Amino acid sequence: TASKLPLKSVIVGSPEDTPLAKEIIALSGDKVADMTGKTTLRELTGLIRNSRFMLTNDTGPIHIGAAMQVATFAIFGPLWGYAHRAHRGPALRTLL
Repeated sequence: TASKLPLKSVIVGSPEDTPLAKEIIALSGDKVADMTGKTTLRELTGLIRNSRFMLTNDTGPIHIGAAMQVATFAIFGPLWGYAHRAHRGPALRTLL
């Protein structure tokens, strides 16, 4: 869980993601900051730029993390693997 990580954990997303973020935080021992619905695109970019690691799904922030060479672990749904081969590099790992 996030409470065992030596990193500060932050959840970002739209306001619609807040209920799920609250569930994750409750399961993580309240060691996670909820930033859902609270960041502009510029602020999100700054947050990602200053991150050491990023866990994301197949949404816009993956592109920001990959472009900034932030260590990124991406989770994709049931899509073709070749659709995401553009995201390559030492900082990005993809799970299909």
